[in-house]
Amino acid sequence: MQRFLEILSGIPNLVVMILMLVVFKPGIFSIVAAMAITNWIPMARIVRAQTMKLKDQEFVLAATTLGESRMKIAMKHILPNISSVIIVQMMFSIPSAIFFEAFLRFYRFGLKAAFSIARDVTERRVQDHFILALPNVGAGGYVVGHYDRIQLTC
Repeated sequence: MQRFLEILSGIPNLVVMILMLVVFKPGIFSIVAAMAITNWIPMARIVRAQTMKLKDQEFVLAATTLGESRMKIAMKHILPNISSVIIVQMMFSIPSAIFFEAFLRFYRFGLKAAFSIARDVTERRVQDHFILALPNVGAGGYVVGHYDRIQLTC
């Protein structure tokens, strides 16, 4: 299975997306299907690595010794511990989804003008500058607030 993932990860995502949109009618279903086909590979690799790391931990060994089933160990012990990794990986996939949608729209493979993630973000950016400034001010305040602590520990 790991070799299969390595072969699939060697194929560029944009090529797969363009081929899917050429074969199927361009629309929301074909774009979501193309993104799902190409974006599950990094998630699978990260989840597998975290699961392999956690399966050797003491709490999993204790659960196995107490006679819990493999499904119960996976659902009760391993899944809660890798859920944060899954959430972070999904968070990082959102900008790539916007990029792919904007790229496909630019080359006329994407959605029609009625719905576009990239266009909505761009229009929002032009209208409401403070929405983009708030996270930057917050991050800057955090860094400046902890600058003294960082200097003292180094």
